[in-house]
Order: sequence, then C-alpha cells, then structure tokens
Amino acid sequence: MSITKKAVTCPGCLKKVLVETVDGITLKDQKCVHCWQQLS
Repeated sequence: MSITKKAVTCPGCLKKVLVETVDGITLKDQKCVHCWQQLS
C-alpha cells in the first residue's frame, strides 16, 4: 500500500489541489477545502 500525493484540478474553482491517493485510488473527492465549505 503506497500513499502518494497527486495534484488535480478542483472542478469547483479550477485551482490545483493536492489529493492523497492509495495505490492510485483517490481517498476523497477532488475538491479543494474552499469548495467543500461552500457545498456543506
């Protein structure tokens, strides 16, 4: 099991976000914290 950080583009604001992936599988949705707060 290898945990890596991957830069993806947040669909909400199109900023680059670092997400943690385990063996290439993303752990959480690829939104930045700012967009998460707007949704919740």
